[in-house]
Amino acid sequence: MANDEAVTLRQAIPQDAQALQRLLQQLGQETPYLELDVAELAAPVATLATEIARVYDAANNLLLLALSGETPIGLVRVQTADTVQQQYSGEVGIAILKDYWGLGLGQILLSEMLAWAQDTALVRLALTVQTRNQRARHLYEKLGFKTEGILEQAIYDPQAGLQDVAAMAYLLKREHA
Repeated sequence: MANDEAVTLRQAIPQDAQALQRLLQQLGQETPYLELDVAELAAPVATLATEIARVYDAANNLLLLALSGETPIGLVRVQTADTVQQQYSGEVGIAILKDYWGLGLGQILLSEMLAWAQDTALVRLALTVQTRNQRARHLYEKLGFKTEGILEQAIYDPQAGLQDVAAMAYLLKREHA
């Protein structure tokens, strides 16, 4: 990593809520690729702590932090629906502070997430990525995600206008008939 910093990975715990809030706010300011809802960025610390606890206790959900010292610098999240029909499909989100782009942290976070997912009931991991984010798309493809389609003009960027989004998925296990 940059400047010989030691980066550690661990699951988020409710006590990380304030640091996570700061990370989300900084990510919201520095990257045009983030697809988080603005309401998520402004969530009160207590709300984030409750959400982190829910994710931590759920078997098929994950919030993994990358930390430099005690400071979060990136995250990967897997979120599943609560319904029986959708509990085997997880939605993946990943974000890293701009200072840490291009150093391999995205591949490390995603590889850890994929290893974790192998030991769950998940069958499918899905994500969306803006088509203009070629570096991210290349990484996802390198790790085995496949593009399932392009959603035209699916997200709005105040500086760049409407952007196309690629829907991608990774299949962990297949049901046998």
